[in-house]
Amino acid sequence: MSSADDALKDQLARLRQAGAGATTPASGAAPAKSWDSLLAKALAPLASDSPRPGPHPSAEGADTRIVATTPAPAALVILRPDSIGDLILFEPLLRILREAWSETRIHVVGTRTLDAVSRMMPERVAWHVVDDAPPFQTPTAAAVEALRKTLAEIDGAAWLFSACPRKTWWDVVAPGLRSFERIVSLGPVPVAESLRRALIRAGVEGSLPGYPETVSNPTASHEWHLVLESAAYLIGGPVPQLRPRLRLSEEVRQAVDRTLPQLALKEGRFIACCPAGTANVSLKTWPAARFAQVLTTLQREHGHDILLVGTQSEEPVLGDVAKRIALAGGTARVWTGHSAADFETLCGLLSRSSLYLGNDTGPMHAAAALGRPVVGVFGGGTWPRFTPCAEAGAAVVRVMPCFGCDWQCHLGDAPCLRLVEPETVLGAARAALAGARFEIVNETAHAAPEIDEIARGASQQARILAGRAEHLRGVCEEQNRYISETEAAKREVDGYLAATRQKLEELSTVCEDQNRYIEEMKAAKREVDGYLAVTKEEASQRLATILEQNTFISDLEALTARLDAEKTALAARLEETRAALAAKQALAAHLARQYEAAARKAAADHA
Repeated sequence: MSSADDALKDQLARLRQAGAGATTPASGAAPAKSWDSLLAKALAPLASDSPRPGPHPSAEGADTRIVATTPAPAALVILRPDSIGDLILFEPLLRILREAWSETRIHVVGTRTLDAVSRMMPERVAWHVVDDAPPFQTPTAAAVEALRKTLAEIDGAAWLFSACPRKTWWDVVAPGLRSFERIVSLGPVPVAESLRRALIRAGVEGSLPGYPETVSNPTASHEWHLVLESAAYLIGGPVPQLRPRLRLSEEVRQAVDRTLPQLALKEGRFIACCPAGTANVSLKTWPAARFAQVLTTLQREHGHDILLVGTQSEEPVLGDVAKRIALAGGTARVWTGHSAADFETLCGLLSRSSLYLGNDTGPMHAAAALGRPVVGVFGGGTWPRFTPCAEAGAAVVRVMPCFGCDWQCHLGDAPCLRLVEPETVLGAARAALAGARFEIVNETAHAAPEIDEIARGASQQARILAGRAEHLRGVCEEQNRYISETEAAKREVDGYLAATRQKLEELSTVCEDQNRYIEEMKAAKREVDGYLAVTKEEASQRLATILEQNTFISDLEALTARLDAEKTALAARLEETRAALAAKQALAAHLARQYEAAARKAAADHA
């Protein structure tokens, strides 16, 4: 029995004590999931050391002809904010859709991780990176707007496919950020109350559209099978079991040709190892000392060089393994990438290796997609969802009753990984180098009896914790619902108060206007009153003047009447005078005519 087995004995007493002192969940809590069924599910694919069927077919689809019965959309938007390994396993979906719908514009929307793999994926696929909308963080108004802007840049009518089994707020809000002709999701898209409140704070108001279509209750336990099920659902027909495949550009191949001599490596004569690569889940790491032990032995037995690969941030781990190999009499080269673009170079190096050995990481899936033998060391967090789709190699695992914990380890330090012995990994690597087909190597068959007792204690503790967690989740959800309802009521009251305040402000403005008008009217009245007071005295004076004028007028009228009478008499006398004058004028004219006649006669007589 190994020292790792001995170390677990110390935990057994604590597990028993915790189990004995624990209470069952409160009444009304959801019952804990049956541990026997969980154990049976975990053990089912590991019943023997024979190759596991399903995700590792012996041939890549005898009939590779793809016939789609669903009419092709003009465009398809795929949400895939995921890690490198998940994106590599996702590659067959793009290849199938590209062949089935040759005219469809395929758009993949994700995070900066897309930059690492997009150039090695199928052609004629548009990749959209959303930098300012972290999918696994609480959404903000700016983040929602960044995702909306990205989706709005995709022209024309489109379908939406939520492709990740693990949903984020992206999947929740995307159907409402633009119009889609068809909306499909791989599995349900739950919306927790906490997320709903966060989206309200981010400005996403009202009900969320949701997904009318769901690839419901997927039966596959492997990520790769989920990808194939999704492809079959979308195109409406069966699909071949295509393994993930990466394409290396000529530029990358030439870069690797230059890099290998710099590392003093020869193609097909070195083992690539990624002993880190677990930044997202640190528990998934097999101990550095065990990697060094296996690699040193393989180098001594087969004469292969060792290349330790990783990122710049993983240099401490790579240095630790390299130091241990050197202390054991071996040698190792180290290669580190500094950016997402360097992942292509890493894939080029992996493609020239004789074997990949490492943890459950993106490079492991890349090596499998490049056709290299792969030996991966696995724990039980998500087993067997991410075993590599390799033709040769092995997934080495030590099954335990607590498998399926999603890396929420009840024992705290992932004993499922620590208990994987170097001799078992070494045997799997030897077989892979000899050309053995891919298999599952289950170390449970060689476990010490004490492991069963520890597993039973862990199972009991897990059942108790699961019951408590389920009860607490129910309580939290109830509280979240109450908080949500309270916040909704508060928003309604706040809206009413805001409207009331606005109405009061409007009434206050009206009252102020009316008060100003009243004051103006009072001032005008005072002015009128003063004017009237002055006008009254003037009116009295004017009345006296009017009376005097009336008397004067009466006298004037009498005088006028008298003068009119006199005028009439004078006019009569004038008429009489005019008549007498006319008679006199007529007589004078007669006398003048007589005088002229007499004068003419006298003149005539004189002549």
